[in-house]
Amino acid sequence: MINKAEFTIDQLMNEVRSLAEQNPDFIYDGGGRCFYTKSIHSEECGCIIGQAILKLQPNLRLYFQKIERGLIPNVTGLLPKLEINYNQNKKKIDWLQCVQSSQDKGICWQNAVHTADMLEPTGSTP
Repeated sequence: MINKAEFTIDQLMNEVRSLAEQNPDFIYDGGGRCFYTKSIHSEECGCIIGQAILKLQPNLRLYFQKIERGLIPNVTGLLPKLEINYNQNKKKIDWLQCVQSSQDKGICWQNAVHTADMLEPTGSTP
């Protein structure tokens, strides 16, 4: 069963910013795959979006473990499954997708957020 988000898109964006401030130099290495949570084989933290969602709603951990088999590879695929409407939040979801894409390319979290702010300024929340 898919869980409904118990957080707003703005809360998610703020949590992503907070994680980037707390771990500015962290470089995510998913080995070409997206892991929303820690890998069973590593103590390294998962992607910034997954970590932010789990801080806001820890009960999604089991759901994430099910989808980490590549069924939902990105933010624009994940958030609608959590009943966050893409059309009503397009700019903000584009901002989150930009953060995720940047971190997936090996950009540290602080710079991933900065890149998203530069490319999707209307989606950012100061």
